[in-house]
Amino acid sequence: MNYFYRNIRRIVGAIVRSLHPRAIAWKLRYGAGPSRPIITALGEENPLKVRIYSKDVIGAQIYRYRVFERSEVRLVLSFLRPGMVFVDAGANLGQYTLLAAQRVGASGQVHSFEPSMRMFNELSYNVTLNSLNGICTLNNAALSNLEGTGRLSRYLPGAEVYGSLGRSADPYGRITGYDEVKVTTLDLYAQENAIKHIDMLKIDIEGAELPALRGAHSILGGEDGPAIIIEMADCNTAAFDYKAIEIWDYLVSLGYAWFAFDKRARLSPASRPGDFEAARNLVALKGTDRLRALQSARF
Repeated sequence: MNYFYRNIRRIVGAIVRSLHPRAIAWKLRYGAGPSRPIITALGEENPLKVRIYSKDVIGAQIYRYRVFERSEVRLVLSFLRPGMVFVDAGANLGQYTLLAAQRVGASGQVHSFEPSMRMFNELSYNVTLNSLNGICTLNNAALSNLEGTGRLSRYLPGAEVYGSLGRSADPYGRITGYDEVKVTTLDLYAQENAIKHIDMLKIDIEGAELPALRGAHSILGGEDGPAIIIEMADCNTAAFDYKAIEIWDYLVSLGYAWFAFDKRARLSPASRPGDFEAARNLVALKGTDRLRALQSARF
């Protein structure tokens, strides 16, 4: 019954969002138009600029609402402070990269990973557009548990957000081929770049989350392991032959505790679910200091 009501709320929410003035403007001006670049505002405070295209899945949401995943953005920004180190795994066009760089400032660092060449080019363009090159280190690579190369599914322009290193059942019917991409581990990357500490890791990489976290075992295993915001979805992890609940158990084994968050980015302890058939974004924290930091910092 709860599942039924959640679906009703999602449907009603989608209808309400479709009636937003900027959503209507997007449909009228760009929804069926040519894929020409558009410069639009990003962020709710001191907005940055970002280049999007009419067919971009994430770009459309940014145009309509100034951000994609508003609650997640608020959560990330409520935690970050000047001088912190932020890792963006699955950076796409750079929403989290840009907002995090603005937040941590010149004394901080942002390290971003995006294996799709088209989206990496967009990421690079948007970082330069906002003069954040001195803060951001951009990597045209994927994160996993081993160094080498991988096969990334290639989608039609605008749908690169679905690209995966795993076996894809092509649920969206847009795969046009596969690209060989560089793969590294976060532990190796941190060692090579003399990164001794990471404050926050945002990871949304279409099912490759567990391999990537295993490749960050040294970083995550320390007493000051980073706060993690992560997508949990069985439909994505199936392409790698594991269940998303294994991510939960792995991080618990390293001393992490799990939290859910509401629309205002307020945290509450999360209970271990039976599955993640319904995709969710959750937060994993280690240590009371990180929890206090997120609870005390509010917009």
